[in-house]
Amino acid sequence: MVLTLLDGLYPDNIGRRVAIVGNGTVSLTTYTNTVGDTVTLNNPRIYIDVLFGGFSTDGTMYAIVGPAGSGVRQTWKLYYYTAAGAQVTTAAQVNGKIFQLGGFGGSF
Repeated sequence: MVLTLLDGLYPDNIGRRVAIVGNGTVSLTTYTNTVGDTVTLNNPRIYIDVLFGGFSTDGTMYAIVGPAGSGVRQTWKLYYYTAAGAQVTTAAQVNGKIFQLGGFGGSF
């Protein structure tokens, strides 16, 4: 998912870090619930320190966020679940869903 930062509001500087909030639409050709969906930002000059999950804008799905490893400047992945708690297993179940996510990052 490409997270598009809310124009004119983010990134918002907080000392040497930035707050980030943006929207992203899921558009996957394949999805494996053990691999997840990699998150990138529409601004390549910002890296993600931490990202927080949340519900889709229609309230039918939620995303749990996890790093792909440990250490600084990790790749972040989304793992999708239905509102009832079942883990999503195919791209068709989640494609087209819009999520608004936030977190903190830094500048390259």
